[in-house]
Amino acid sequence: MVVSKIVGLLALISTGQALQVQSDKKDFQNEMDALQPMLNKLMDGSSAVDSDEGVALYEQTLEKISQLQPKWRVLKTKTEKPKDKQTYGPKSLAQVKEMVEKFDNWYTTFEEMVTPKYAAAVRAYRSMKASAVENAKNAKEEAIKSQMAKEAEESRRKEQELRDATQAKKAEAKRQEELLKAVKSKEQQEKEERRSKWLSEEERLQTMSTDEMFTEFANSLLNDNKKMTVEELRTIIALLAKNLKDARVAPPGAEIHALRAYRIENKKLQKDIISIKGAWLALRAAGYRVVPREQMSEETKHVVQKMENQKPVPHKAEGSDLFLYLHEAPYQTADETALRHDWNNFDQHLKFCVEWLAALKEEVDRLGCKLGKAGQSSLAVDMIKSDQITQLYTDYKDMWMLMRDQ
Repeated sequence: MVVSKIVGLLALISTGQALQVQSDKKDFQNEMDALQPMLNKLMDGSSAVDSDEGVALYEQTLEKISQLQPKWRVLKTKTEKPKDKQTYGPKSLAQVKEMVEKFDNWYTTFEEMVTPKYAAAVRAYRSMKASAVENAKNAKEEAIKSQMAKEAEESRRKEQELRDATQAKKAEAKRQEELLKAVKSKEQQEKEERRSKWLSEEERLQTMSTDEMFTEFANSLLNDNKKMTVEELRTIIALLAKNLKDARVAPPGAEIHALRAYRIENKKLQKDIISIKGAWLALRAAGYRVVPREQMSEETKHVVQKMENQKPVPHKAEGSDLFLYLHEAPYQTADETALRHDWNNFDQHLKFCVEWLAALKEEVDRLGCKLGKAGQSSLAVDMIKSDQITQLYTDYKDMWMLMRDQ
């Protein structure tokens, strides 16, 4: 049983070896069959020696022979084994020997007849190929150098652009700074000029009586604002009357000191009153003075500063800021009689101006109502003249004094 198994196993091994031998022989034969046409083509000259095709065929053939040589050596070694160690049968051995000898002849023919024929062309081809490789390498290196040079140049260009942009930005910032300084300087100069004019105007008005100022008020209001409409005249008279009324008796919740001090550069004051020529003279005639901030009472300065700080864009207080300021009679004095006299004069004068402007408003409203809605856009100078306002003032003053003396 064991012997039979061993015999079977040996038979399988022998069979496997035989199959492998046959496979090796067949593979070598197939490769030789593929090599033969290549050799024939090189031998019969159908492929030009100095052509790329001929050199390429020679290189391919040489590579094929080089690949077959190790197999050839193996087969040749096997054919030279002693008879008792031979793996081939007599028929296969003869076939393999024929293949080995045939390959040996081909190789000799290739070395003696083909290689000399193609050697110069191959050397030239290989030299050309090496040159092409070298040239490609050099070209690649040059391209890399060129690219690096371009990138370096681009980097320098960008750096220069950045430096130029930085310099330009600094120059622009400096220009803007100088422009801002010039603008601020001009604004400051214009502000100083306006301030000087206001102080000069105040100095001029200090020489005038209340009657003269109200007369100038009437003349300037009508004659210097010739395009002013009836509606606009009624609006400014109403505003002046209300401001003076509130300055005498503050409305609930209002701070009296804030109603007696208007910063002249205030945009709302400029728009509502000062932009209308002569309008502010009504406030001046009532007792308001043009004074710097530092000349107002401490209490008034405190209240005004507090209100300015509460605005969305707080005003930076300066001692030189000019105000239309209604200066109250002093709260304390050694002479109580003088105190009562001063306060009485202050209050009576303010009361007269409040009631006079209220009377003027009533007259202007009466005349305006006669014109109807469409007439509100007509010119104010066509509805009332400055001398009419002056006469109205004179008549009202006479009546006031008569009633005061009774």
